[in-house]
Amino acid sequence: MARTRCNLCGGTDFKLFFKTEGEEKGTKFFPSSDVIGNESLVRCKNCNLVFVNPMPDEKKMIAEYSDFKDDRFASQAKGREITFSKNMTEIEKYAKKGRILDIGSANGSFLFVAKNRGWRVEGVELNKYLIKWAKENYNLDLKQGTIFENSFKNNFNVVTLWDVLEHVSDPSATLKRCHELLDKNGVLVVNYPDYKSIISKILAKKWPFYLSVHLYYFDRQTIAKMLEKNGFKIIKIKPHIQYLDLGYILFRAKKYLGSILSIPQMIVSSMGLNDKKIPYWIGQTLVIARKK
Repeated sequence: MARTRCNLCGGTDFKLFFKTEGEEKGTKFFPSSDVIGNESLVRCKNCNLVFVNPMPDEKKMIAEYSDFKDDRFASQAKGREITFSKNMTEIEKYAKKGRILDIGSANGSFLFVAKNRGWRVEGVELNKYLIKWAKENYNLDLKQGTIFENSFKNNFNVVTLWDVLEHVSDPSATLKRCHELLDKNGVLVVNYPDYKSIISKILAKKWPFYLSVHLYYFDRQTIAKMLEKNGFKIIKIKPHIQYLDLGYILFRAKKYLGSILSIPQMIVSSMGLNDKKIPYWIGQTLVIARKK
């Protein structure tokens, strides 16, 4: 549907940012999606928030997220455990160990790491396959659905949104619900791809985060305004370094760089390095904020 008001400022005057040029059809909305469609991205003339307009049908989007068998996402669990171990060290500088809620938990790697560090954990996830994977591999019981469909007891010390906020149709409502779920002085953690990062500017329209699955595009200014609007104050913002298999990174990058990566892929494979966990960064940004 067409967005008539900006989700950040309520403005109604937008200008075209650019139109993506993908041609892929079929299922778009699943956790590891790299589908590029033909979407118009607009920028609010008042606050500069960038978003897809018109928005996709929310019921269809949720149905696709829920039912897709995403074994490709789950294949990177070990790398994500490394990433989240480092993230927890940072989070624990600002929050006392207690109860933590992860929204959009995927296969549960973050909660697995947090639980092993002594946190009491809860998670909610749309994708049924990844919920089953989390139970079988991490012994985690994730709730299926959205944060608006599920109820939670008491307040949390920390709420996390790992690669989630840019996917939801109403970021303000999502953050408002997070604010309600947090204890006094609770901590919110958000990870998002920054479309004004150096790497995104270099890659321009080839930046890998311009995907059908992403509905909103934040920079440091608009994420700060969005958090402030919904009752949060940023206490830390920094590049978010992630760890994935080298073979997986080359596989995803080949879509953008083409056959130039065929030889590196063969070399990496022949050397048995496909499963080597390496750090990478292409604009991901970590935000830690406190409830006001």
